[in-house]
Amino acid sequence: MSKEEILLDLISKVLTREYVLDEVRRSNTKSMQEYDFVIKKVSSKETTHS
Repeated sequence: MSKEEILLDLISKVLTREYVLDEVRRSNTKSMQEYDFVIKKVSSKETTHS
């Protein structure tokens, strides 16, 4: 899987509400931006309230 495909997979899982973003960390330098995303599977309890 390419880097772009991995990112697209992450985005689609969050947008379809299959997973939710649990944490996001960002670290910026002059030439690079780094992001750490932690996602978690939506529990059945959470889906009934959405």
